[in-house]
Amino acid sequence: MARARFKMGLAGAGVFAALHANKLAGDARVDLIAIYDRDSARAQALAGRFGIAAFTDFEPFLEGLEGVSIASAASAHAQQAHQALAAGKAVYVE
Repeated sequence: MARARFKMGLAGAGVFAALHANKLAGDARVDLIAIYDRDSARAQALAGRFGIAAFTDFEPFLEGLEGVSIASAASAHAQQAHQALAAGKAVYVE
C-alpha cells in the first residue's frame, strides 16, 4: 500500500525559497500545496509556477499542512517556526 504524500507548505518566496520549492515539488514523498510570503506578488509568482495556493497571512497558510519548510528572511525564522510548531506542524528551517 502506497503511503500518502506529506502535505508541505513553503514560507518564503525569494531566491532560496524557489530552490526549496523545486526540491519539494520534485520529491515523490511530498505534496507542495502552498506558498507564504508577506509580499503578495512574490507569493503569487512562485505559487503560480507550481499551480498551488499563495498566502500573505501565516495563520491561514498553515491550515491543511502537515509540515512547513521555512526559507523566509532569517529575521522571521524563529517566529514562523514557533507558530508552525504551536499549530502542530513539522518544521524544517533553512
